[in-house]
Amino acid sequence: MANLVFPGGAGITTVVNTDLESDDMTFLGTSIAGAAQQTDYSDIKAGIIGNPGALGGVTPAANIKVKGTISLQQSDYTGRIITDGYDADSGVLSGASVVLDFGVNSDEIILAVQLQVIVAVTTGGANLWNAAYSGGITQNIVTGAAASKNTNIAVFFDANANTAIAPSEVNVTLTPDSGTFTGGQILGIVWYQYMADFTNV
Repeated sequence: MANLVFPGGAGITTVVNTDLESDDMTFLGTSIAGAAQQTDYSDIKAGIIGNPGALGGVTPAANIKVKGTISLQQSDYTGRIITDGYDADSGVLSGASVVLDFGVNSDEIILAVQLQVIVAVTTGGANLWNAAYSGGITQNIVTGAAASKNTNIAVFFDANANTAIAPSEVNVTLTPDSGTFTGGQILGIVWYQYMADFTNV
């Protein structure tokens, strides 16, 4: 069995038998208890301002992608504003209209919508389709969109035309250019914001 050796000094000095390796493993550095907590982050700030592409020898990607919610908190106060997205899948398109059930809740702010055709749309007409917010807010998103696979629609909510704060549940309704849907599939995301309450004190 090997030994894990922690350095002495103001910290912990101990030897623990383990089955990790056949040789001794020594953790070097200052003592655990005696190590001071870093409070000066000026070097990090300088690195971000002066050379954001190489912090600590690590070069991040040009864009930072976050999968999930983004939560912003001011200082130590516990109130937060959160940006998130609802997603929905039309399934096989059929009939005179199809509702993408995003379920945006009341008092949430709608920011934008993205739609993508993943199976080519067919209709009783020219195979074009339309999309509009429905429910608590009605606002056009696109008219006469192409039917082909990988057609992408990305539209910011027009807060000048309607209040962006949902008064009640908001979804998106898809309609064909004429007749009815006879096939196809569309995915979507509605981006929105809401606030989280302060925690109790």
